[in-house]
Amino acid sequence: MALPSSGQIKISDVLSEGGVSASLANASLGGLENQAYFTINTANPSTDYPDGSAPAAISEWYGYDHNASTGNQNISYWDFNNASEGLRFDRTDGDSFTTGSDICISFWVRPEWASTDTNALLFEMSPNTTSTNDRFFLLYDFGLNRLVARHRSNGTNSRGTHWNLQSNTTQTGTGSGKWSGSNVGNVNSGGLAHIVLTYDASASSGSAAFDCYWNGVKMPNKLTNLTNTITAFSIDDVFINRSVANTNSSRETKYDNVAVFHDKMLSQSEITTLYNSGASSPPADVALDDNVMFVFDAENDPPTAESGTDFNTTWGVGVDKGRMIGY
Repeated sequence: MALPSSGQIKISDVLSEGGVSASLANASLGGLENQAYFTINTANPSTDYPDGSAPAAISEWYGYDHNASTGNQNISYWDFNNASEGLRFDRTDGDSFTTGSDICISFWVRPEWASTDTNALLFEMSPNTTSTNDRFFLLYDFGLNRLVARHRSNGTNSRGTHWNLQSNTTQTGTGSGKWSGSNVGNVNSGGLAHIVLTYDASASSGSAAFDCYWNGVKMPNKLTNLTNTITAFSIDDVFINRSVANTNSSRETKYDNVAVFHDKMLSQSEITTLYNSGASSPPADVALDDNVMFVFDAENDPPTAESGTDFNTTWGVGVDKGRMIGY
């Protein structure tokens, strides 16, 4: 039984909930927080167990359930609260990937940037952490009020297209204003929008290669159409809310359940399933775990990422800035 969410609780109550003797000698709040007596079950919302900062307080244990299970729950998101924060994951072992195959990216996002802000690099993949010559990314261009998708190779923007949010306001819900913390558009109950970017590697033009979906619905109106020579590159680094150069690319924002499908083109039905009527969840929780090369579910702090069951890939954390927050 979980601890109460208010009222009086004692150290002995926390010990009992953690499955150890309530009469343990010399038990302290600091020892509880440092997991000296039992390992804290982080399947709980982050508000229901200590955050590790001093001073320790008994009230931090309100609502703690030692038997909590994540199951199909989605109990937290990742918060970036200033323009210098972002995540980078590096492929350290296992299966390798290239942009020569179809790619689909799914993530939940809420802008927190100001209505007078600048561009935001939402997601990027590259073969390294230093050069901008080879990049696959989705950017929000604040000045033009557009989502911009590009496959850049050998220093050239090879494939790409844009979606003006105002021209696709039926899907986005942003109206005539810029996408920002004061104009988030159509979002779920947690305040996040579901974005899916699909890339057909066999397409001969940017407009044909890329499609973008907002809350499970395709945005039909595109602008620009890059058709330059393209060269596939290896995907060894994944960036969330930052870029390779990370020059003015990070923004105040929230993310949840970032996933990349490799050598797979998601169907409209599968994208609808991922949207899941607005319930954010990783692909495995909606039985879409095939060909998933990367998943960041924002359920662990420090952050972790993994591949789906079809791949055996290890992703390490290269840059860890931001924090897990419970819904």
